[in-house]
Amino acid sequence: MTKSQSRNAGLIVMTVLFLFGVVISAIINLEGWDLAVSTALHEPTLGESGWLLGKMSPWAAFYRFGEYPAVIMAIAAFVGYILTLIGKFPRNYAKPFLVIVLTVILGPGLIVNGILKPFWGRPRPADTVMFGGKEPYRGVFQPAGPGGGKSFVCGHCANAFAVASGASFFPYYPGLAGLFLGAGLAMGTLGSFARIAQGGHYLTDTVWAGIIVLSIIAWLYFCVFKIPVKPDRSNTESNPSVT
Repeated sequence: MTKSQSRNAGLIVMTVLFLFGVVISAIINLEGWDLAVSTALHEPTLGESGWLLGKMSPWAAFYRFGEYPAVIMAIAAFVGYILTLIGKFPRNYAKPFLVIVLTVILGPGLIVNGILKPFWGRPRPADTVMFGGKEPYRGVFQPAGPGGGKSFVCGHCANAFAVASGASFFPYYPGLAGLFLGAGLAMGTLGSFARIAQGGHYLTDTVWAGIIVLSIIAWLYFCVFKIPVKPDRSNTESNPSVT
């Protein structure tokens, strides 16, 4: 795959993910699934304390520990990247390591928690009137702006989906890459259920967490680092330079 083909592949993946997000969000809004799912997981007689399932194991553990796997991966990948610079790891591993590190920094870190959460302005389910709070419900396409709430998007879910960044090692370890991709999608899905059950987010908040993180992975993999589909085995020896 040439650099131009790699960039085009990345743009296609990102476009498909974005369009999927827009379409599925429109359907969810039209069908009222955001409120329906949250309502099904809430005990109305208890008001803002009615998120009983989310307080139970294993869902409660996700809130406490759900962000750890991606952070640990990013730290380990940064160490791995340093080792490629000093010739202790093959130089071709540098780019996959950077995909992992930057996915966590740019996704859950910058875009989700640094930009969207503080500036989009969507009240969490637990903060809305119908679930015992004081804020009005806002659809995913109805942001209130800064100070209006931190429901969009789900930070815990974004971290869980970021585990899929390990798929950046696909040219070298396809099986392991597939395992990371599957683990990231599974963790993100389970984490999404947990956060909805805890009244922290709506369904669309969690959907966009996955879309944003997967788009960043695709952008880094195909457009920024242009990691080849088939590795150059001649460069898998330890080498302190990174090309």
